[in-house]
Amino acid sequence: MSVTAEMSWYLPCDGDGHWLAVRDPERVPDLGYLASVAETAERAGFDSLLVPVAFSSSAYGPWAPRAESGAAAAAAIAATRRIRVILAHRPGFVNPGVFALQATSLDRWSGGRLALNIVTAGAPGDMEQLGDVLAHDERYARAEEFVRVIQRLWTERSVDHTGKYFAMNGARSEPKPTRAGGPLIYLAGASEPAIDMAARQADVYMMSAETVEGVGRRIAGLSQRAGARAKDMRFCVAATMFARRTDAEARGWAKEFAGRADLAVLAERAAVGRTTTSVEDLRFRAASTIDSWLGPNLWSGMSHLAYGSAWVGSYEDLADLFAAYAEVGVSIFQIYGYPFLQEAEHLGREFLPIARERVARVRAA
Repeated sequence: MSVTAEMSWYLPCDGDGHWLAVRDPERVPDLGYLASVAETAERAGFDSLLVPVAFSSSAYGPWAPRAESGAAAAAAIAATRRIRVILAHRPGFVNPGVFALQATSLDRWSGGRLALNIVTAGAPGDMEQLGDVLAHDERYARAEEFVRVIQRLWTERSVDHTGKYFAMNGARSEPKPTRAGGPLIYLAGASEPAIDMAARQADVYMMSAETVEGVGRRIAGLSQRAGARAKDMRFCVAATMFARRTDAEARGWAKEFAGRADLAVLAERAAVGRTTTSVEDLRFRAASTIDSWLGPNLWSGMSHLAYGSAWVGSYEDLADLFAAYAEVGVSIFQIYGYPFLQEAEHLGREFLPIARERVARVRAA
């Protein structure tokens, strides 16, 4: 498997704007806008595009608009020609036989550009509002069975399966995906069930950005658990990016971004149970405030506004940080940036060429 660095962007299915944790997005996630972001990301030089899954807004107020991930992925595929589209999906709401056919259709229509991010959870209450009340560990067990079933449907002529969560009786899914075995599987999560599932099924393991040393330890631990599978796995780090010409400019922007958050909206989200409790976010938020930093270019306080941490700094310093991640085994960088349309252009012009050169230098060493 290629170890060339992959730079990934994000489709804002919550809508888009300059600020996070305000009541409503400046730009709603309609078909035209999402297609524009996808086109822009491709033109800017990004290699892939993550399409997130949630059943209510995870970025703005609890009643803000939200685009469904499968429909958004179809829009992104139709608007682009080269970029890989990573569709996030939560098992449990769609039968795996139906989903296998949906994913195959998107894969073949895109010319083999589909990948899947299997998501087991989200903010508390998001799945429960639709009647899914499985506990954390059970969601991982269901997700693992789901992946086994869809991969069998993608490789076998007929599938019989009787499991705890799903049943197939002579099930068929035709045609097969363009890639033998089906689209690549991306998985995330820092809990023990998440790591176990990733060791058995992930093609790509995704982590929220933390220190290089911390990421290196996680890669080593998962690689050991995955055994022989580890040689074919790739590792991804993800964070929001605040990149400017100097560190001071970038920090000033991050500070303004935090200051624009609407405390009433944050309180409202907490009141209806929409505050993430992922293991990664709990670690970032532990004994920290919105002003906390893990290092000169790692703002952990971002986790008090949204999922994960943030990269903050000059183009040069962040490119060096990416190179350091590459040295410990990272080859995919999932980047978020507000607003997503303008930041795709900005980072494609100012940051990606520098980062690619620095990471390539590490890979060539």
